[in-house]
Amino acid sequence: MSRKLAWMCLVLAVAALWMALIPIGTALAQVPPIIEAVAPAEAEQGQTLELHIFGANFVEGVNISLATPERTEEGIIVESVEFVSETELVAYIVIAPDASAEWDVIVTNPDAQSYTLSGAFTVSPVASDITPPEPITGLTATDTHDGKIDLGWSPSTADDFYAYRIFVSESEITDVSEMEPAGKITDIGMTNYQVSGLENGVTYYFAVTAVNVNGDEDTAVTDVSAIPTPSVVADITPPEPISGLAATDAHDGKIDLGWNPSTADDFYAYRIYASESEITNVSGMEPAGVITDIERTSAQVVGFENGVTYYFAVTAVDASGNEDTAVTDVSATPTPSVVADITPPEPITGLTATDAHDGKIDLSWSPSTADDFYAYRIYVGESEITNVSGMEPLGVITDMGKAGYQVAELENGVTYYFAVTAVDVNGNEDTSVSSIGAIPTPSYIPAPVLKVSNIIPFPAEPNAGEIFSISASITNIGDADAADIRIIFIVDGDPVGDKIVTVPVGSSVEVSYGWATLLEGAYTFGVEVMNFEGEAMTAPAEITVNIFPYTLGFPTLEESGFVIPGTVVAFFLVAMYWVVYLPRKRAQEVTGEAAELRFSGVDITQKPQ
Repeated sequence: MSRKLAWMCLVLAVAALWMALIPIGTALAQVPPIIEAVAPAEAEQGQTLELHIFGANFVEGVNISLATPERTEEGIIVESVEFVSETELVAYIVIAPDASAEWDVIVTNPDAQSYTLSGAFTVSPVASDITPPEPITGLTATDTHDGKIDLGWSPSTADDFYAYRIFVSESEITDVSEMEPAGKITDIGMTNYQVSGLENGVTYYFAVTAVNVNGDEDTAVTDVSAIPTPSVVADITPPEPISGLAATDAHDGKIDLGWNPSTADDFYAYRIYASESEITNVSGMEPAGVITDIERTSAQVVGFENGVTYYFAVTAVDASGNEDTAVTDVSATPTPSVVADITPPEPITGLTATDAHDGKIDLSWSPSTADDFYAYRIYVGESEITNVSGMEPLGVITDMGKAGYQVAELENGVTYYFAVTAVDVNGNEDTSVSSIGAIPTPSYIPAPVLKVSNIIPFPAEPNAGEIFSISASITNIGDADAADIRIIFIVDGDPVGDKIVTVPVGSSVEVSYGWATLLEGAYTFGVEVMNFEGEAMTAPAEITVNIFPYTLGFPTLEESGFVIPGTVVAFFLVAMYWVVYLPRKRAQEVTGEAAELRFSGVDITQKPQ
């Protein structure tokens, strides 16, 4: 036992000596990371996925990036990194729709040691779509001076739109395949761009393309040109003074202002001034409000003390900051509110909903009679509406006389319900409503509608062996001509003949078909109409006709007064069968007998099949 203990002490002493001889910096040094593989190693443009990275020496807090020398802008975004173990990482990445083919995968530990696996991840184009968006139209280039050109164009109509690319050159541009874009816009509705940093007096050429989410781009372009110039002489002329200013007490410290719109071509904004003393010049005053919409010619100024007279002025400012500071003010005194109005307008009546096709429904109603009318609110739902409390209106109309509204962008074939309310100036609204339903449908396409009538046999009581025919009327009661339709003639459910005809709108065509020989019995004759594709346009119209036994036309025995024994009659009938009927039938089977088909007065002879 003492020998084992001695050996253990010796081993521990050697280990302690070894550790003492190793430099501290060497003992604590970390080894760099190593990437052995990534999965998946390939993906398509526009995808979002998990990229698993396998290797060694990964440390918590590691950073992952993807790069390629062929691309100067970021094409693959690493949204987050999950540290699984020292041998596995997971990167959550988003691939741009126009990302290039091969990417290097780079892992960097917190101590800045990194490892790059070149070309480890490949991005492929989406194979299902290689069609680029339509070329951009309506491109214009406007000199905005001092090295700047404003571009504008019509918005792209591509369903799979990703971005606009803007190209600039000092020579004409016909193809951008080898050019780097000067700018990119991913908002399909943003159809303007200012190019700056250009040299005044130099002609520049501009082109804009649309790129879809798969990176497809029509590189053949039609450019426009423009020359930037120095700024013109500074504009120092202010807009005309505002006219028609009025101030109305809106109660409880509020004053409503209204004025006539500015006529300035270079309008920028209205400035609203308020003071407890008269205003003749606004120079040095801070505006109480600014409105940049030239059509908005009203504002409510709040926060005043009831019973105090205030003075108001409004000016117009142009794009160069010019303002006529000499003004004519108006005054008003806010007062406390009268007893609150909590009575809503009467419910809307006479509401109708009419299908306007292609996802649109036209609404109309009887105008409100409220003296304090403020607006109509239009509500839409896919279930019946009995109360609009909590619902957002689809539309608001402030014109009391405008009692109609078109709802668009609905889905054809779906039942929608509509309700309209009237709101007064105090916001009162009767939320209990009666809704009305309607279904938008696709646009109406005129079509023929055919009817078969007046099937008449001739003769009405035919005998076996007689020539027999049926006739019928084909009437077009639709709103489009019926061209190249087939009239099918049917006997006991089997088609026996047809005719291709045209029936104009609002007219009828008479058709007939005949048989040379029919045996005794009851037959069902029918007429059916089909289109050129073989689809039935009418149900078969049918008539049943009895074919009576064959007769020679001699007087009956009772009429002649003769009494002939039964054996003589039997012998005579057998002789007639063998001598007359059978030879005639065989001759018809060998040579055939013409059947007659008449249409619109034209006789057409055809042999039976």
